[in-house]
Amino acid sequence: MDKFEHGPNYREIKGLDSSSTAGLFTTFAPFRQQAAACAVVTREKRLHTQSLMADAVMPAVQLDIKDYRILKLIMGRRDEKLYAVGRPLASHRMLLLEITMPRPASTEVSVRVLAPLPGLSYDVEFTERLSGEREDNYVLIASLAGANQRAAIHRVRLPN
Repeated sequence: MDKFEHGPNYREIKGLDSSSTAGLFTTFAPFRQQAAACAVVTREKRLHTQSLMADAVMPAVQLDIKDYRILKLIMGRRDEKLYAVGRPLASHRMLLLEITMPRPASTEVSVRVLAPLPGLSYDVEFTERLSGEREDNYVLIASLAGANQRAAIHRVRLPN
């Protein structure tokens, strides 16, 4: 065994359900307040939340996100909300969405449109960040768009 293969901080790899429902990874966001917990979207429409700790108290959640396709996830400051860049079904028009963190007994994912993202389309490469201070949080989305590869930066203020 190579000495770099498993260091002292190595832990067993844990995965999502390996059935066909967990394939086609789309995006990932770590929780900020819970150690080794994350939210993952697969197939652009299935939200998974899971703790990777062996003694986790957070139960796993797996729910479909209806009416939207999600490309990127951003965890809220206190793990209560997810922000997502996504699009409505059968559309390439991009939106900033707010997803309320589902509880274990939930049967649906609550999604709210926060803002359209003009000039950003499904096939454009972009990056996103949650920024700001306590009372003034916003999402920054930077992309190269159009035939000229013009830089575009969207700044969307988040509701308190």
